[in-house]
Amino acid sequence: MTYTCPMHPEIEQDHPGECPKCGMVLEPKTPRMVEEDETEIRSLSRKFWSALVLTIPVLILAMGHAVPGLHVDSIIPRQIGKWIEFVLTTPVVLWAGGFFFARAWRSVVNRNLNMFTLIAVGVGAAYFYSAVAVITPGIFPDSFQRNGEIDLYFEAAAVITTKQKRAVARDRRSRRCLVLPRRVRIEFVMVGKKKFPCRKFTKATCSVSGRAKRFRSTA
Repeated sequence: MTYTCPMHPEIEQDHPGECPKCGMVLEPKTPRMVEEDETEIRSLSRKFWSALVLTIPVLILAMGHAVPGLHVDSIIPRQIGKWIEFVLTTPVVLWAGGFFFARAWRSVVNRNLNMFTLIAVGVGAAYFYSAVAVITPGIFPDSFQRNGEIDLYFEAAAVITTKQKRAVARDRRSRRCLVLPRRVRIEFVMVGKKKFPCRKFTKATCSVSGRAKRFRSTA
């Protein structure tokens, strides 16, 4: 079985992996009519939903002051809120989004910067700057402060990671459906006194103009 990159077909190897140029997961060149193990897709989906659950409170804590009538600081003091943001954002960035940094590092090693490089730089800068500002705020000069507090960007790191995690999961699922078609179904269409078989993929459509009777069976 030969695996290749959808974006760079010149990349080929005899085992699954990632493209050294763009970081995308390699796909088999020959489609197979069997169910592929969806462990990776389920893992991506699980991490996305976990990240989403953690990101929502971070976003509320960080941007709640911009919502009329929502006084978050009166409920959770800022000194406590920033630690909550730090704790909730850490698994989003390092666990759910850890593979962004792994692929970004490989892109640097291979000298082929790509989308994962950009994501890792942006998310990493926002997260690690904010983490340092929470743990050791005294190292920043007074010019960095606003109303006695240093601005944090945990919500930016969490939202970007969650959004990109969803995009990667959907991309993997859509390309898996194209490369590895699922159960095939046969639809027999009666036009007049003649019956025409129509092989098709599940959830696809097979239409015949005019009046027709349809008889379905599973292959």
